[in-house]
Amino acid sequence: MLNQTIIVGRLTSDLEVKEMQKTLQKSEIRFKRIIETSIEGILVFDKEYKITFSNNKMATMLGYSLDEMLGRTYLSFFPNDQLDIYDEQNALRKRGESSVYEVKLKSKDNKNHWFLVSASAILNDDGEFEGSFAMLTDITKRKEVELLLEESNRKLTELSNTDSITGIANRRCFDTTLEHEYNRLSRSKLQLSVIMFDIDHFKEYNDYYGHVMGDECLRQIGAVLSSCISRSVDLAARYGGDEFACILPDTDLKDALKIAEKIRKSINSLKIEHKKSIVANYLTISMGVLTVNYSSVKSITEIIDSVDKLLYKAKDAGRNRIEYGELN
Repeated sequence: MLNQTIIVGRLTSDLEVKEMQKTLQKSEIRFKRIIETSIEGILVFDKEYKITFSNNKMATMLGYSLDEMLGRTYLSFFPNDQLDIYDEQNALRKRGESSVYEVKLKSKDNKNHWFLVSASAILNDDGEFEGSFAMLTDITKRKEVELLLEESNRKLTELSNTDSITGIANRRCFDTTLEHEYNRLSRSKLQLSVIMFDIDHFKEYNDYYGHVMGDECLRQIGAVLSSCISRSVDLAARYGGDEFACILPDTDLKDALKIAEKIRKSINSLKIEHKKSIVANYLTISMGVLTVNYSSVKSITEIIDSVDKLLYKAKDAGRNRIEYGELN
């Protein structure tokens, strides 16, 4: 009787095991079906970030077969400009952290595809890193639109800050930059120099030679100004009409005067004919140079007024010259 009971128990146990196996098989089949019909790419990595599983969607998006995907490292899909992202995500996963991030990956034909990646770490019972799981959504088209929009915005910003005739900065850009650089003086405790100049008897030039020649004259002066302003932190701008200006951060009066004289001589050396000038037979400029130290009670308007007065002092003194000063 006891033996029969044992046999029946074993049979029952075997049946339960078989049922459990069937259930597991059904679950596995269902899981694989879900994975393979997913609209997302799915990847599973070991602790060395080698692919141990890929669904067809992921392989297709990157142009590989499933066999080619298995064993490949995640790193092999990363272009050089995305390696920082790889290092950052690798570190997060090894700390057991999940994340969602955007990344650009290379396909088999070396084309770049953008993906939104949702990734999580796989840890063993002791909490040790064993690998990771990731779902990837192709966002290439969306990203292309975003990048085009960013480029358009950049170009619009550039256009809004650029003078249409000379190609150098305009008054708007000059005002914004001067305010920024002057506020920076409160921290750097250095000096800021501003150069302002205009063309001697430019109205007479325009009246005699015409506006087309006048615009060409402005373009040539803009080009000279750009060539004389060599540092990336300096700004050359058309302030308005025939008036030009430069902002020279961290520049004392001595160095500012050297730059101003270089600009004046370079424009003289153009030898642009000006028969209506009473200064010379060619085009000349009058300049004001101002060096300022920061003061909380000093305004941008005061700086502009001061350098403008120096410019007019140069004109009153006979033109084709530089007048200079400091504002403390």
